[in-house]
Amino acid sequence: MSSSSKILCMYSGGLDSAGALWQIIHDPLYARHEILIHHVHLVNATRRYIAEKQAVDKTIPLFRKHTQRKLYFSSTIMDFGFMSPRVPIDADVYGFIAANLANIDLSIENIAIGRTLDDKNSGGSPLVQIADCVERALRLNHSRHNSSQAKCITPVVNLTKQQIWKMLPEEIRDSAWSCRTPRYISSQDGNVTATPCLTCHACEARFKLKN
Repeated sequence: MSSSSKILCMYSGGLDSAGALWQIIHDPLYARHEILIHHVHLVNATRRYIAEKQAVDKTIPLFRKHTQRKLYFSSTIMDFGFMSPRVPIDADVYGFIAANLANIDLSIENIAIGRTLDDKNSGGSPLVQIADCVERALRLNHSRHNSSQAKCITPVVNLTKQQIWKMLPEEIRDSAWSCRTPRYISSQDGNVTATPCLTCHACEARFKLKN
């Protein structure tokens, strides 16, 4: 990989981060950047990581299908399965990983997160916390020689979730994940498939987007 300027897109497999990645790929503003996509495979008692990985595995090839740009993908496994479901906070882990990747690769100019206009207007999005966690972790190394100067960006902060839904190709948006309490179906060969619960607030919001 060259040493040109890069954008690190923290990618969950959800609709918001899919919108952010799509915008980075196709917006001329980011045309000169190499695109690094990173997924944090956060293993905890909620087991939502299985559904998120399923979405990531489906959508990354679809993004590559829709662009000629090189997309570099990596992931980190953080296993906290022995702890209670609410420990650790997702944003803390994502922020920690993003900041450390930026401090390893000083050519990362921006760290992209999928905060939307809906999140901005509500004022309480967890993605705001991710940005805070990234910036705090980066500041810890600012006293070090050649520390990262990366900044958080929000490529779809001026778009609503409905606008993101309409912007994304159907096959990508249908493969992105939203459900907070997925159900799992095990096949005879041992494979596990995640299905949406259709009752959580995320599923209800997604239903409204589709209709």
